[in-house]
Amino acid sequence: MRFYEAYTREAAAIRARHAAQTTAEAAALRHKYRQPIFGEIPTWSLFEMMARVIDTADDRLYCTSQEIHMLQVVEAMAADGMASDEFILAALVHDLGKVCMLKGESAENVTYMNSLLATGEPGCGLDQCTLQWSCDDLAWSRLKNHLPPQIAWLVRYHGIEPELCAPYMDAQDRDLAERYLTPFQMYDLFSKSPFKRPRGRLEDYRPIIEKYLPPRIVF
Repeated sequence: MRFYEAYTREAAAIRARHAAQTTAEAAALRHKYRQPIFGEIPTWSLFEMMARVIDTADDRLYCTSQEIHMLQVVEAMAADGMASDEFILAALVHDLGKVCMLKGESAENVTYMNSLLATGEPGCGLDQCTLQWSCDDLAWSRLKNHLPPQIAWLVRYHGIEPELCAPYMDAQDRDLAERYLTPFQMYDLFSKSPFKRPRGRLEDYRPIIEKYLPPRIVF
Protein backbone atom coordinates (compact mmCIF):
# COMPACT_ATOMS: atom_id res chain seq x y z
CA MET A 1 0.00 0.00 0.00
CA ARG A 2 2.84 2.41 0.81
CA PHE A 3 4.39 1.79 -2.58
CA TYR A 4 1.07 2.41 -4.33
CA GLU A 5 0.55 5.66 -2.41
CA ALA A 6 4.07 6.81 -3.30
CA TYR A 7 3.47 5.83 -6.93
CA THR A 8 0.23 7.81 -7.16
CA ARG A 9 1.85 10.87 -5.55
CA GLU A 10 4.71 10.79 -8.06
CA ALA A 11 2.27 10.22 -10.94
CA ALA A 12 0.31 13.29 -9.88
CA ALA A 13 3.54 15.31 -9.64
CA ILE A 14 4.55 14.25 -13.17
CA ARG A 15 1.14 15.28 -14.53
CA ALA A 16 1.43 18.64 -12.78
CA ARG A 17 4.84 19.28 -14.31
CA HIS A 18 3.50 18.42 -17.76
CA ALA A 19 0.54 20.74 -17.25
CA ALA A 20 3.03 23.54 -16.49
CA GLN A 21 4.93 23.05 -19.78
CA THR A 22 5.49 26.43 -21.41
CA THR A 23 5.48 27.56 -25.02
CA ALA A 24 9.27 27.79 -24.97
CA GLU A 25 9.62 24.29 -23.54
CA ALA A 26 7.21 22.86 -26.12
CA ALA A 27 9.14 24.55 -28.93
CA ALA A 28 12.43 23.18 -27.62
CA LEU A 29 11.03 19.65 -27.52
CA ARG A 30 9.66 19.93 -31.07
CA HIS A 31 13.09 21.10 -32.22
CA LYS A 32 14.83 18.29 -30.33
CA TYR A 33 12.66 15.61 -31.90
CA ARG A 34 13.00 16.80 -35.47
CA GLN A 35 15.91 14.38 -35.50
CA PRO A 36 15.22 10.61 -35.47
CA ILE A 37 15.50 8.79 -32.16
CA PHE A 38 16.29 5.34 -33.51
CA GLY A 39 16.97 6.10 -37.18
CA GLU A 40 15.46 3.77 -39.76
CA ILE A 41 14.25 0.61 -38.05
CA PRO A 42 11.78 -2.22 -38.68
CA THR A 43 8.32 -0.84 -37.97
CA TRP A 44 7.29 -3.95 -36.05
CA SER A 45 10.13 -3.39 -33.56
CA LEU A 46 8.51 -0.14 -32.43
CA PHE A 47 5.42 -2.03 -31.36
CA GLU A 48 7.50 -4.64 -29.58
CA MET A 49 9.21 -1.85 -27.64
CA MET A 50 5.89 -0.87 -26.10
CA ALA A 51 6.12 -3.93 -23.83
CA ARG A 52 9.03 -2.14 -22.11
CA VAL A 53 7.36 1.28 -21.81
CA ILE A 54 5.78 2.12 -18.45
CA ASP A 55 3.90 5.41 -18.21
CA THR A 56 4.78 6.52 -14.69
CA ALA A 57 2.30 9.41 -14.88
CA ASP A 58 -0.65 7.04 -15.27
CA ASP A 59 -1.69 5.60 -11.93
CA ARG A 60 -4.73 3.98 -13.54
CA LEU A 61 -2.35 1.53 -15.23
CA TYR A 62 0.06 1.28 -12.27
CA CYS A 63 3.22 -0.18 -13.82
CA THR A 64 1.28 -1.92 -16.60
CA SER A 65 3.07 -1.71 -19.95
CA GLN A 66 1.87 0.33 -22.88
CA GLU A 67 1.54 -2.88 -24.89
CA ILE A 68 -1.07 -4.09 -22.41
CA HIS A 69 -2.78 -0.70 -22.54
CA MET A 70 -3.20 -0.69 -26.30
CA LEU A 71 -4.53 -4.27 -26.25
CA GLN A 72 -6.99 -3.26 -23.53
CA VAL A 73 -8.24 -0.44 -25.76
CA VAL A 74 -8.73 -2.84 -28.68
CA GLU A 75 -10.63 -5.34 -26.57
CA ALA A 76 -12.89 -2.68 -25.07
CA MET A 77 -13.74 -1.45 -28.57
CA ALA A 78 -14.35 -5.02 -29.75
CA ALA A 79 -16.78 -5.61 -26.88
CA ASP A 80 -18.89 -2.71 -28.19
CA GLY A 81 -18.61 -3.65 -31.86
CA MET A 82 -16.31 -0.68 -32.54
CA ALA A 83 -13.18 -2.59 -33.53
CA SER A 84 -12.92 -1.59 -37.18
CA ASP A 85 -9.48 -1.75 -38.78
CA GLU A 86 -9.28 2.05 -38.45
CA PHE A 87 -9.96 2.08 -34.72
CA ILE A 88 -7.69 -0.91 -34.07
CA LEU A 89 -4.93 0.90 -35.95
CA ALA A 90 -5.55 4.01 -33.84
CA ALA A 91 -5.37 1.98 -30.64
CA LEU A 92 -2.08 0.43 -31.69
CA VAL A 93 -0.31 3.63 -32.77
CA HIS A 94 -1.79 6.39 -30.59
CA ASP A 95 0.85 6.25 -27.83
CA LEU A 96 3.75 5.02 -29.94
CA GLY A 97 5.67 8.23 -29.23
CA LYS A 98 6.19 7.02 -25.66
CA VAL A 99 9.07 4.89 -26.91
CA CYS A 100 11.20 8.03 -26.48
CA MET A 101 11.16 7.27 -22.74
CA LEU A 102 13.34 4.26 -23.56
CA LYS A 103 15.92 6.81 -24.72
CA GLY A 104 15.72 8.76 -21.49
CA GLU A 105 13.03 11.37 -22.12
CA SER A 106 11.27 12.47 -18.95
CA ALA A 107 7.69 11.28 -18.52
CA GLU A 108 6.58 14.85 -17.77
CA ASN A 109 7.41 15.78 -21.36
CA VAL A 110 5.78 12.73 -22.90
CA THR A 111 2.47 12.02 -21.28
CA TYR A 112 -0.88 13.36 -20.08
CA MET A 113 -3.45 15.75 -21.59
CA ASN A 114 -2.21 18.57 -23.79
CA SER A 115 -3.37 22.12 -23.15
CA LEU A 116 -3.54 25.00 -25.61
CA LEU A 117 -0.56 27.33 -25.40
CA ALA A 118 -1.43 29.71 -28.23
CA THR A 119 -4.49 30.06 -30.43
CA GLY A 120 -5.70 31.86 -33.50
CA GLU A 121 -9.18 33.26 -33.99
CA PRO A 122 -12.20 31.13 -33.06
CA GLY A 123 -12.82 28.54 -35.76
CA CYS A 124 -9.27 28.86 -37.13
CA GLY A 125 -8.56 25.11 -36.95
CA LEU A 126 -6.46 23.14 -34.49
CA ASP A 127 -3.48 23.13 -36.85
CA GLN A 128 -3.33 26.92 -36.37
CA CYS A 129 -3.02 26.50 -32.60
CA THR A 130 -0.03 25.54 -30.46
CA LEU A 131 -0.43 22.70 -27.99
CA GLN A 132 1.88 21.36 -25.34
CA TRP A 133 4.33 18.80 -26.71
CA SER A 134 3.91 15.14 -25.81
CA CYS A 135 4.05 11.64 -27.27
CA ASP A 136 1.04 12.61 -29.41
CA ASP A 137 3.05 15.19 -31.34
CA LEU A 138 6.03 12.85 -31.67
CA ALA A 139 3.99 9.92 -33.01
CA TRP A 140 2.08 12.19 -35.40
CA SER A 141 5.28 13.71 -36.79
CA ARG A 142 6.68 10.25 -37.58
CA LEU A 143 3.50 8.56 -38.81
CA LYS A 144 1.48 11.29 -40.54
CA ASN A 145 2.75 10.41 -44.03
CA HIS A 146 1.82 6.75 -43.59
CA LEU A 147 -1.52 6.77 -41.79
CA PRO A 148 -4.95 7.56 -43.23
CA PRO A 149 -5.45 11.32 -42.68
CA GLN A 150 -8.24 10.88 -40.15
CA ILE A 151 -6.13 8.52 -38.02
CA ALA A 152 -3.11 10.82 -38.25
CA TRP A 153 -5.38 13.62 -36.98
CA LEU A 154 -6.57 11.40 -34.13
CA VAL A 155 -3.03 10.49 -33.11
CA ARG A 156 -2.11 14.18 -33.00
CA TYR A 157 -5.13 15.31 -31.00
CA HIS A 158 -6.25 12.30 -28.94
CA GLY A 159 -4.81 13.92 -25.81
CA ILE A 160 -6.65 17.23 -26.02
CA GLU A 161 -9.50 18.38 -23.80
CA PRO A 162 -12.26 18.74 -26.43
CA GLU A 163 -14.37 21.25 -24.53
CA LEU A 164 -11.41 23.67 -24.29
CA CYS A 165 -10.35 23.20 -27.90
CA ALA A 166 -13.84 23.23 -29.43
CA PRO A 167 -13.98 27.03 -30.00
CA TYR A 168 -10.89 26.84 -32.21
CA MET A 169 -11.94 23.80 -34.26
CA ASP A 170 -12.83 24.31 -37.89
CA ALA A 171 -15.48 22.25 -39.71
CA GLN A 172 -13.09 19.38 -40.41
CA ASP A 173 -11.89 19.26 -36.80
CA ARG A 174 -15.47 19.17 -35.54
CA ASP A 175 -16.36 16.34 -37.90
CA LEU A 176 -13.31 14.27 -36.93
CA ALA A 177 -13.83 15.01 -33.24
CA GLU A 178 -17.39 13.68 -33.42
CA ARG A 179 -16.59 10.60 -35.51
CA TYR A 180 -13.20 9.65 -34.08
CA LEU A 181 -12.04 11.63 -31.04
CA THR A 182 -15.12 11.29 -28.84
CA PRO A 183 -15.46 7.51 -29.14
CA PHE A 184 -11.72 6.90 -29.06
CA GLN A 185 -11.11 8.90 -25.88
CA MET A 186 -13.79 6.89 -24.10
CA TYR A 187 -12.00 3.61 -24.81
CA ASP A 188 -8.52 5.06 -24.32
CA LEU A 189 -9.30 6.52 -20.90
CA PHE A 190 -11.70 4.02 -19.42
CA SER A 191 -10.28 0.66 -20.50
CA LYS A 192 -7.19 1.06 -18.31
CA SER A 193 -6.64 -1.48 -15.56
CA PRO A 194 -3.62 -3.05 -13.87
CA PHE A 195 -5.73 -6.17 -13.24
CA LYS A 196 -7.34 -6.99 -16.59
CA ARG A 197 -5.06 -9.09 -18.79
CA PRO A 198 -6.01 -8.85 -22.49
CA ARG A 199 -6.92 -12.11 -24.19
CA GLY A 200 -5.44 -11.00 -27.50
CA ARG A 201 -1.76 -10.74 -28.35
CA LEU A 202 0.02 -7.97 -30.21
CA GLU A 203 0.91 -10.50 -32.90
CA ASP A 204 -2.81 -10.98 -33.63
CA TYR A 205 -2.94 -7.42 -35.01
CA ARG A 206 0.25 -7.53 -37.04
CA PRO A 207 -1.70 -7.82 -40.34
CA ILE A 208 -3.39 -4.48 -39.65
CA ILE A 209 -0.07 -2.82 -38.87
CA GLU A 210 1.44 -4.21 -42.06
CA LYS A 211 -1.61 -3.16 -44.07
CA TYR A 212 -1.15 0.51 -43.21
CA LEU A 213 2.51 1.02 -42.31
CA PRO A 214 5.70 0.32 -44.28
CA PRO A 215 8.07 -2.49 -43.24
CA ARG A 216 10.68 0.04 -42.14
CA ILE A 217 10.26 3.55 -40.80
CA VAL A 218 12.41 6.46 -39.66
CA PHE A 219 11.50 7.08 -36.03
